Amino acid sequence: PAATFIGPLADRLSIRPATLRKWEHAGLVRPRRDPLTGYRVYGEADVRDARLVHQLRRGGYLLEQIAPLIDQVRAAGGLAPLEAALGDWHSRLSARGRAL
Repeated sequence: PAATFIGPLADRLSIRPATLRKWEHAGLVRPRRDPLTGYRVYGEADVRDARLVHQLRRGGYLLEQIAPLIDQVRAAGGLAPLEAALGDWHSRLSARGRAL
């Protein structure tokens, strides 16, 4: 996916651009700035982070609760490594439960 700007991303998530700016201020999204225009440019990882923040906010999580999770996603290099780890953990718990 190509980079996008604040308006189209806000539209895609059905939120206001001010919400994305608030998330940026909280460190939850980190768009780069176009050196010529100063516009925020959201890359693939920024869009991923914004979508995750949006889902968690809809689930009732506070920004302060979301920040550590976003940090973990970034440190892991995306959601796939975390999903794999959770899948493995779930499998081990299921096997342990069946053994009881």
